[in-house]
Amino acid sequence: MAGPRQWEHDPFDDLYFDGSYQEQIEDGSFLASAPAETVQAIAKLGWRRHFSHGTTLLAQGQTPHRMLLLLRGRVKVAYHAGDGREVLFDIFGPGELIGAVCAIDGEPADATTTAIDDVEALVIDSAQFDRYLQANPDAARVLLRMLSRRLRKAAQDRAALAMNDALGRICLRLAELADRYGELTDGRIKITLPLSQQELAAWTGTSREATSKALHTLRRRGCIETRRREIHILDLTDLHQRVAGQPHDLHLAMIS
Repeated sequence: MAGPRQWEHDPFDDLYFDGSYQEQIEDGSFLASAPAETVQAIAKLGWRRHFSHGTTLLAQGQTPHRMLLLLRGRVKVAYHAGDGREVLFDIFGPGELIGAVCAIDGEPADATTTAIDDVEALVIDSAQFDRYLQANPDAARVLLRMLSRRLRKAAQDRAALAMNDALGRICLRLAELADRYGELTDGRIKITLPLSQQELAAWTGTSREATSKALHTLRRRGCIETRRREIHILDLTDLHQRVAGQPHDLHLAMIS
């Protein structure tokens, strides 16, 4: 389970921020990887904005002229097919840079980014960010490593999902959520994430019916408890054992 990124000095305090920036930074994210001087420089490029739950931050098919550096809250990135179906690619939290690929290649967004919490983000003009990268190769390398990590994870996800049935896929995603957002409380791991069963199905490539059945099976076996907007993991080991494929093959930290 990820812990908060500890800064010796909050890089946003001396700018136009109010000093309340205390959110957990995702492991491997842009902010987690960037040195303090890069964070200071990035913070000066944009302005802070709040987005309510359900707000579209970037729209599929449109070419955005801004990027967003997440400071608080989480977003989902999903592809919407013409027949109304949704394919959920990933969930991103604090520290992640959204819209970086569009800023680099100038092409329309391949997916829609939607706030699943109330979100606070630093909004940065894409052209200004591009100029900053050209003048600061160290920051460009941080961005390249972040994009490389996402590309690797996307490939690993495809392999992991292909090797598992519906139950294994649900176990895989629950283990990932426990690793990324879990909070250990009284011997259980509490995951607070406002994802519906339909969204969980869209993330695992299964039907809603299969997802519901898998969650029912895990509840019956005492692996999990589900509550409103919460999932409690009671037996993480059992979840791991139900995921097909060896951890070193899947290369996923949450099942190692």
